[in-house]
Parts: sequence; C-alpha cells; structure tokens
Amino acid sequence: MRVTVGTTAENCEAWLVELEVPEKTTVSSLKKILASPPHSLAVSASTKVLFRDNGVLTTLFDKEVVHSHVTLLNVADDKVLSFPETFLWGAATAAYQVEGAANRDGRTPSIWDTFCSVPGKIRNGDTGATACEHYHRFVEDVGLMKDLGLRAYRFSISWSRLLPFGRGKVNLRAVDFYTSLLLELKKSKTITPVVTLYHWDLPQCLEDEYGGWLSRQVIADFEAFASICFETFGRRYVKYWITLNDPWCCCALGYASGEHAPGRCSAPGKEPYAVAHNMLLAHARAVKCFRESFQKQQGGVIGPEKTWLRNFDSAGAGPRPELGFRNSRSRAWNGALGHWRRGRGRSQEVMQALQQVKDEGLQTDIVSSGFVGAIKADRVTGNISLVLEVEVYKSEVEQRLSELPWAKSVEVSVGSVKAAPPSQPRPMPEIPKSLDKVKNIVAVSSCKGGVGKSTVAVNLAYALHNKGYKVGIFDCDVYGPSLPVMVRFQEETPKMEMYQDEQKEKHIRPVIHPETGMKLVSFGFVGHAAVMRGSMVTGVMSQLVNQTDWGELDYLILDMPPGTGDIHLTLSQVCQITCAVIVTTPQKLSVIDVERGISMFSQLKVPSVAVVQNMSYMSTDSGRQYIFGKTDAGYAIADTFGIEQVFELPLEASVAQAGDSGNPFGNQGDSESSKEMDKLADSVVQEVQKIHENRQPPRLFWDAQQKVLRLQLPEGKELGIDPVELRLRDKGAGGVTPPAPGVFPEEIVDMGNYAVVIKWSDGVVQVAPHKQLIEGDEKGPMQYVELSVA
Repeated sequence: MRVTVGTTAENCEAWLVELEVPEKTTVSSLKKILASPPHSLAVSASTKVLFRDNGVLTTLFDKEVVHSHVTLLNVADDKVLSFPETFLWGAATAAYQVEGAANRDGRTPSIWDTFCSVPGKIRNGDTGATACEHYHRFVEDVGLMKDLGLRAYRFSISWSRLLPFGRGKVNLRAVDFYTSLLLELKKSKTITPVVTLYHWDLPQCLEDEYGGWLSRQVIADFEAFASICFETFGRRYVKYWITLNDPWCCCALGYASGEHAPGRCSAPGKEPYAVAHNMLLAHARAVKCFRESFQKQQGGVIGPEKTWLRNFDSAGAGPRPELGFRNSRSRAWNGALGHWRRGRGRSQEVMQALQQVKDEGLQTDIVSSGFVGAIKADRVTGNISLVLEVEVYKSEVEQRLSELPWAKSVEVSVGSVKAAPPSQPRPMPEIPKSLDKVKNIVAVSSCKGGVGKSTVAVNLAYALHNKGYKVGIFDCDVYGPSLPVMVRFQEETPKMEMYQDEQKEKHIRPVIHPETGMKLVSFGFVGHAAVMRGSMVTGVMSQLVNQTDWGELDYLILDMPPGTGDIHLTLSQVCQITCAVIVTTPQKLSVIDVERGISMFSQLKVPSVAVVQNMSYMSTDSGRQYIFGKTDAGYAIADTFGIEQVFELPLEASVAQAGDSGNPFGNQGDSESSKEMDKLADSVVQEVQKIHENRQPPRLFWDAQQKVLRLQLPEGKELGIDPVELRLRDKGAGGVTPPAPGVFPEEIVDMGNYAVVIKWSDGVVQVAPHKQLIEGDEKGPMQYVELSVA
C-alpha cells in the first residue's frame, strides 16, 4: 500500500514523503516507521495524524488503519514545533456553550440566554438551552477526553447557576454538579482541571438590576462570586484559575458592535471603555482575594486568559528573546483591553481634525456645514476614509488627517453626502412556528396603568370577532393579569395545559372561549400568582408566545403591560407585531407616558395606527360633559405623531358592568362605547390592509449640495422644503425659536405610517407628519422651494 504523507507546518506546503507500507497498517505503526531510518522524522507517539474528509482535516486514532493520503500536524524534516514536558495539552469550553440544562436545578438566565432568544442574532436561531448536554453527560465526556489523551480540561463555572440571583444564596445543586465533574476529572488521573470564572455569561438579573458590566457594582459582585468558587472548589480540586476569558470580546463585541451579548451598540465611543475599566478592576479584586485569602492554604495560580506572543524585531529578522516575557504579557493585555483605555476614539480625533478646515463663505467648518460623511477610522490598520461634498477642500483634508500620529493611509472620495438615505423596509424577525398561521398581531399599549388599556384590548378583540375574523387574545401582564376577570366562563375557570408532541417538543394549549371560539392566553390561567424578577418574566412571555398552539388566526391582540420595558422589547423581537393601538385618557400625565410609548414602537419599527382616548366624556340629556376637561389629549397626540385615526370612549356604567360580569361590551351593539369600538375595529382592519399592501409613504431626505429637504411623493413628484421653514413648524421645543444658521438634518427616519422623525444637527428632534409635509398645518400650506436639476 502506497501512502503519501504531508504536513501542516508553516512554509512547508510542498513537503511530502511517499512510502510503501503493508496493507492494514495502523496509524501507530506508521508513526514508528516515520520515526525510524531512513526517514528519521521527529514523530512521536503523541503526534497527530490527520486525513482530509470532505475538505476538513480529521484526526485518525492510533488503532485505525492508515489512509493513502495523510497529514502530520506541524511535522517536517527540518521544522518541528516542540513544547516543554510541562506544557498542558487540553481542550477548553464555556458553560453556556456546552452545559445545556438552562432551566434545570435552579439556574437562572444569563445575558447569553436573553441574547440568543432575539430572532436574527444567532444563526439558525440556535441557543445554549440544550447544547452538548454536558450537565447530564459529563462522565461520558471526561471518558472521551481521556481517550483523546487530553492532559487538561478548561471549563467555566456558570455564574447564574452557582448564584441564581447573582449574589447571596449558593445553589447547592450547582455545587454538586461542579464537584462531581471535578471528581470525575480527578478519577481520570491524567486530566488537570483549569477553571474560568467568567466566560461572558453574566447573570441577566444583574444586567436588569444595574446594567451589568457598565456599573461599578459588578466589581464587588464578581469578587464575591470568585471568592465562593475559591472556597468551594479550590481546596481539593482546582489549582489553575482564570479570571476573565477574552475580555476584548466582551468590550468590543458586546458593547460596541453588538454582535455578542448583551448586544449593545448605542454608545460605542463610551460604553466599551466603561466595561473594560470595570473588568480590569474586577480581575484585580479577584486576584487580590485569591492571593490574600486562599493561595497560602490551597496553593495554585491565577491570571487572565491571554494570547501567547513572541517578540520579533520590526524588520522581521526573527525572535528577540531579550525583550522578555513581561513585555509580551503587557502587549497581550493591551491587545485584549488596552486600546479601550486610550480615551478619545479615532473617529472623534478625525472629526476634530476636520473641524479645523473652514468654509470662509459660511463662516463655519466643513463638518458643521454638512460637507463630510461616511467617516471610517480603523484604530488597528491606521486607515482613514471619508466622503467629501466639496472637492476644493480635498487637499487640506488629506493634509490634516495625515498629520494624525496614528494615520497610515487617508482616502478622500468626492461625492454626495446624505444625512439619511431612504429608510429600508422593516427588518422582521423570524416567525416562531407557533405563529406562522397568525396573519396579524396588534399590540394595544398605554405605557400608563389605569387608563383602560385591557378594556380596549378585550373589546377590540370582540369587535373583530363580530366582523367574522378569527381572533386570539394574549394577556402580557404577568404581575396583574386581567383576562380571566374580563372574560368569564359559566363553569369553573379553565387552565392552560402543556403537553409534548411526538418529537418531545413542548406545547401549550390555550383556553378556548366556548361561545366565541377565541383563543385566550394569560398567566392568570396558570392558577397561581407570579413573584419573579424581570429576566424571568421575559422568559415566561417568550415561552407563552413561542409554545402556544395559536393555530389559524386573523388577529392576535396583545394586551401589553404598562411601561416600555423588557417585555415590550422581547415581544417586539419575538413577534412580527403588525401595528399598535395607543390608549390614553384626557389627563396630561397620561399623555406624557403615551408619547414615550409611541416613540418606543417607532424605534422598534412598529407603526402606531390609532389613538383611543378613554373615559373622555359622559353622555347626558344635555349633551357630552367633559368632566376631566376638554383637553383633546388624544387628538394632540395624533396630531403630533401624524396618526390619523382617533377615537373617544365615554364613561358609561354599562362598560364597568360588562367588565365586572366578564361579558365585554364589544359583544353588544347599542351603547356609544360599542359603536366607537366597532369603528376602531374597522380602522385597524383598514390600516393593516395598507401595511400589507406596502403602500409607499412619501420620502424625505436632505440634499446637502442644495441645502434643501427633498420630499418625494409616491407618484414620483418631488418637492423642495426649506429646512428653516420646516423647523419653525415643529410642534415641540424646536419650533419655539428660529434655528441657528447652518443647522441641518443629521438623520431622517420613518415613524410608522404617517410621520418622519428628524434629528437636527443642534440636537433637536422633530416629528413631522406626512400630512404637514404635503398639505401644511395650522400655520398654513407648506411653502415649497424650487429644486435645481442635479
């Protein structure tokens, strides 16, 4: 049998050895042949022998028969990578990566549980809920490690498993698991445990409580967690401790780009610095705790995870051992965290340099004039690129930027700079299987308790049912569920049931209303009250949405809880919410909170299609009596945010009676409230139809060259609007005084179906309804300016 042997050693791509061996020669025998004359290669019993399987190099075990083409790991006749005898060959894992059992034995969610639950964040929607089942199969896993010849196993301790509330009471079941794992490693007699204290899985409760690594409070909590680990596992089992795994990933990917948990990217010039600072302090406190309180009695060593580096001179002449390990270690830490401690960001330095380039005609700099855009500054490569609106400044811009000490290349392109391109279609999350037959999801929200939101939600559902639609209601309030009260049953109130299908996937059967066939889901149908932290509540909401057998529905009504918190964000991320109905009362305090809610839905790309002003008036023989004052709060909200549909519900005794009896007034057709609710249902149907037809709204964007706002109408006509004219029509603070010269729109985004939001360069945020842009407002028709041909 002829065997061709290659190597993975660097710069040895053409290195090959060909030899004849007997049939069914094992890998172990091949190693001995290669180590013996005439080959005399540096091959030992521990050398890895690989073969290529569908393009992937795969290990061959010693007892396997050798293939006709094999590869030796890092072995060549003149280049052998050697390691000292004390070097620990092993494998490394992270708790969330391998343990599974995410909801077993007292473990609470970590920030990675929450992050993975957001559709689109993780490929294929994978999570660590099951993972490799290391929690249940660790005995088998350790056996595999021993068979592979591993001398070390590095694993992390799940903070939220050991301390379910982030601090305080220790979960004894977690202690039992990790102790059993360490005992199994000890029984192997060959595998040394190396324990990582933090591998990115901060307890979600600490993130909810004070912002996690953004807060200095996390330092003391991490030290306490580390101390418990030292005390519990260090005395008998663990001699190698790692404080933080790859902290750069936490800072850069978790708080700058948002690619890792907790997925933050709103303040990349600030938050990564705070996180890096707190991580350094947490590491230092944990190390100090170990050295002062445990190392003397337990022995062992502690440090951070860091990259192994060798020192080379700048000319590439080779290694420079005289620079020493300490220098390498210092640079490794700088690579992991150091660049976050430099203060100003690169983009900020570029902006400051550009602000030195002045436009004499406008008496301001080119940044304030809006002549610069698409700035990119790479702190690693030293490359700077940008787009410049006016070519006359190009040479001065290139000179200013080249003077920055870290700049290596400067690329200035001359072209059009737009404050904001036309908005893209709403990015929709993947539809959970349970919702794939639900055509429309309508969120009924108030952001203020006590305004009758649940009353509107339930009666809107009944009004839609009366029109022949298949409807479901999801009561999203865990702390104060109201659906079991508002929809009563003649017999005992039923409960939701959970079952497993043939694939052992769990499902929830909703409560079916016998008279209407509506599907009802509420924590109130579970049978007991909820005492939960915020992270647990969001998990319950996700479970109820994802596991309920909703079946075919025309409309699923979400009765949202008060506020603008985690549940709203979770539901907006898990569901494709079609639109929102906003409920308020005449009081100004309610209006303030409702405006925050509309803004929240706008940020989540959920259009608000109707405003309901509840408890607006009382009907008397002499007409309507506005007992709270005729404030027109609902109309003011609708006017401010460009929402065309406004409905007023009166104070009626029959509404209260209907709610108390569990027979919603939407099931009755004679009251004023019922008639108005019927109109609301018609409005929702019409607005949903518009959304599905994808009717194009007008587009507004900034023409920096002509310094004018361009309004593109759906039929193709284009109009010009003076930015000062539009700014003075702002119904908020921006319209009180004329803007300063040179103010321009930095960002323009769509807000639902009827308005755009403009962020001006002086910090003012203006909501401009489409109707105002096209027709004008109380100040008169919109004044348009002539547009020159580009």
